[in-house]
Amino acid sequence: MIVIITGDIINSRQVNTKLWLPLLESALARYASKKGKWEIYRGDSFQLELTTEQVFEAVIYIKSAMKSIQGLDVRMGIGIGEKDYEGESLKKSNGQAFVYSGETFDALNKETLKIKTPWDDLNEQVNIYLDLLAFIIHNWNANVSSTVYYSIENKHLNQAELTKKIGKKQSQISRELKKAGYDYVLKTINYCQKILEYKCLSSS
Repeated sequence: MIVIITGDIINSRQVNTKLWLPLLESALARYASKKGKWEIYRGDSFQLELTTEQVFEAVIYIKSAMKSIQGLDVRMGIGIGEKDYEGESLKKSNGQAFVYSGETFDALNKETLKIKTPWDDLNEQVNIYLDLLAFIIHNWNANVSSTVYYSIENKHLNQAELTKKIGKKQSQISRELKKAGYDYVLKTINYCQKILEYKCLSSS
């Protein structure tokens, strides 16, 4: 089983590309299953191949990275399944995960996060959680998003250590993470991860 995320940047034309493109590239490279397993095309669209182990953290990380720039957001369709053909690039590869990701992305309307897997019960359950997460994240401003971004990127650091890393006061970091509902977001993505891991193990 692999994960394919297909996405695009919301309001990308309203912000200088030099501000968000390096952040996006860094975020995709962080979670790519192997070197070269991500692509940016048509200016603000992208595709990422990753393993099932970090998929939910990855989408929150990518979201927080883009929303750390005022006015931006990102839509993502997540597909989980097999890869039947390995091409020279992601766009030339194919399989169940690619089809599911593309279908899910194309079906996005006002939603910004959706998933499709071989398991209907998982799809129904996890998409409810993703809707809730997207609703919470929609209300993050750039400062809150930036703090979440750095918190995920530096999970090994406590708030005092993070203060030195990003130059924000500890009280500000604590306030912004609380405003983000960060602990609840982490609990939710960890629970979704457990559901997915169980399905993957039981079907192998």
